[in-house]
Amino acid sequence: MAIFNTIYRATGTTYYARFVARISGNTWNDTTKVVEAGPSWANSVVTMTEVPDTGQFPIQIPALLPKGYNYDVTLYLQAGAVPVNTDAIDSTDILKLGSIFGF
Repeated sequence: MAIFNTIYRATGTTYYARFVARISGNTWNDTTKVVEAGPSWANSVVTMTEVPDTGQFPIQIPALLPKGYNYDVTLYLQAGAVPVNTDAIDSTDILKLGSIFGF
């Protein structure tokens, strides 16, 4: 997986990302490794692992995320033991992955 960006937050917190294709509104399913309509919340989560004790959380692009599309990347602060759709949005960004011309 390639790193898209890194956020800097309080150490010991838990963050995750979700990737939604802007053209279709379909979401990356990190379990089946495809972009699809309506995956469960738990399956659409891309975990962000803190670099130990630094507060650095790299946002990794799933290796099989289709290129040539723009994605809304939303980062969430996980409140409980598992990710849920009521977790607070931390930030959003747009990922332009590859080009429509294949490079």
